[in-house]
Amino acid sequence: MTTQSIRGFNADDARSLAGSAPRHVAEFVVADLLRQAKAAARESRHGLESHIDAARLSEEECERIARAIQARGFDVALAREGDRAIFALRW
Repeated sequence: MTTQSIRGFNADDARSLAGSAPRHVAEFVVADLLRQAKAAARESRHGLESHIDAARLSEEECERIARAIQARGFDVALAREGDRAIFALRW
């Protein structure tokens, strides 16, 4: 994945990807992960692992977020450790 393929992401994209998860939390998670991925791609990295405090998100909501990010062209692995969700993105 190149930086060009993830350019142009905005808050409307975050809202559409977040689905029915609590908007303020899920939007932030989606937007932040994609922002981190864009920055990593600019640094010529091909992956990113991000630890998110997901205490207010259910397992289903985290999986929905992972699927939404995957729909943007990333390979996504999700793991939970207590109140933390670990999203590993590859492109």
